Amino acid sequence: MSAFEQLTTMTRPDLVGRFDHAMQTTIVGADYWREEIFRRDFEEQNRQLLRMTRHIRWLTALVAVLTLVVTVATVVGLAR
Repeated sequence: MSAFEQLTTMTRPDLVGRFDHAMQTTIVGADYWREEIFRRDFEEQNRQLLRMTRHIRWLTALVAVLTLVVTVATVVGLAR
């Protein structure tokens, strides 16, 4: 099994343990901190996009219901 395959099949607790162990003997450079900042920014953007997507879904449903109400009102008004 390749190193990549081993990495992709590891569980999250195993990955965290390996990371913690590696950090004890690794000198952390600026790139590490920059990547962590980017990762957190990306997660926040994902949360915001999911929130907006939920709002758009509800607004779409509301517009569909209101369109149906207007259509029924128009048909009833024309039938009189």
